[in-house]
Amino acid sequence: MLTAIEEMKYFLRTAYGDSTGFVGSKIEIKFQGLCQGNGAAPAGWAVISITILQAHKEKGHGAHFVCPISNLSGHLAAILFVDDTDIVHMDLRENQTVEEAHVSLQDSIYNWGQLLIATGGAFKPPKCFYHLISYVWRANGTWRYAANDENEELDISVSMPDGSPVPIKHLSVDTGRETLGIFTCPSGNAKDQIKSMQEKAQGWLDRAKEGKLRRRDVWFLLDHQLWPKVGYGICSLLVPWRELDGCLRNKWWQLVPMGGLIRSAPHKLCGMSIGFYGAGCPHVGIKCFTAQVNKLLMHYGCKSKNGLKLKLSLEYMIVELGISGQPLQESYEKYSSWVTNSWLKSLWEKHKFNVLVEFADVPLEFPREGDQWLMKLFDTLGFNRDELRRLNRVCIHHQVLFLSCILGTLGKRLDSKYLKQRADAERWSKISFPNIRLIETSHFGQKLLSNWCQQKSNGLAWEVSA
Repeated sequence: MLTAIEEMKYFLRTAYGDSTGFVGSKIEIKFQGLCQGNGAAPAGWAVISITILQAHKEKGHGAHFVCPISNLSGHLAAILFVDDTDIVHMDLRENQTVEEAHVSLQDSIYNWGQLLIATGGAFKPPKCFYHLISYVWRANGTWRYAANDENEELDISVSMPDGSPVPIKHLSVDTGRETLGIFTCPSGNAKDQIKSMQEKAQGWLDRAKEGKLRRRDVWFLLDHQLWPKVGYGICSLLVPWRELDGCLRNKWWQLVPMGGLIRSAPHKLCGMSIGFYGAGCPHVGIKCFTAQVNKLLMHYGCKSKNGLKLKLSLEYMIVELGISGQPLQESYEKYSSWVTNSWLKSLWEKHKFNVLVEFADVPLEFPREGDQWLMKLFDTLGFNRDELRRLNRVCIHHQVLFLSCILGTLGKRLDSKYLKQRADAERWSKISFPNIRLIETSHFGQKLLSNWCQQKSNGLAWEVSA
């Protein structure tokens, strides 16, 4: 088969007859694909991709995940779907600078490009793009994404078969691109995906208005044609509920008269299921919620990369929140400002439907009898919302979760290292250095907490071992 493809002669057939000339291969070392339409191409690419993935992984490239509580680890070399490939670089085992991450990413892309060339393929630079993610600190102790796309020194190139490097587009973390039918970006900004959904719905409505459909056909096609097209990949949306609630409201306002419902009907009636005597137009927020719950049930706990990533995200949420081993059972309105935006946080926001999500495999227990979560204690002591956010940043900085983490061996008073300011704290605070601000905020409620520890020391049981 390969010989036939290598020595194939291509003629042109038109209405005037076949061409006398032809085109064929003149490459001495003949590497090529398996041709479009070849029945053996899917199996052939599967064998090739497994081989080059394994070679790429053995070089150490890809994403290295480490869960902060269970210490589970995993190595993801790349993400492939046929010829759509995402080359990922992330190493949670190290604290890399943006320059180090840039060098590692370039090495990974170069290695993958050489593997493609060895199998007869190559990058297509116009279709390639990349995001380089890093963070900078504000004066108030919070972070934001760095504008790395404006730094020309962080350019990335792909290698061509002739050995020449070709630069590719560097996109900002908020700029989405369509991959596998969905617009995604590292920051989770889904404005491009929402816009795509609205355009697909409007295009269908414009054609339906010209088609003179019967009322029953409108509702049938809504369920079996329009929504499957518009709602594809909806489980990946991370937008707030208020945006999901109204993103297609105008489209349903145009559709319901075609199905026999007056246009002035309340919008809540339009998005209500026919089982509750509503119009039956899909509610984007509810559809997103059900899809996310299904994905969680499908992947969490599985020995797969998706299962590992969900486990990783959950444990980081527990550490960042610091109030419970079941974060999705806590109040979203009260504690969500502490947590970085993520897929699990998006699911947590939809707790209003009273769906109880409980993770049975959280390996986290109190180190001592009578112990409790430190941030939960701060909450009961009456600190306001802004103070709790600042205290939470201090807890993360010191890597403490429980009250026992900051107490001495006897459990009667605070560890002395949490009672002392740095000698140069006052001098550094004048230049708005965020780390020093964290040290200063660690003295919130110091006296109040010390008094509380002395009063409650009899209720704590401690073990001392040599």
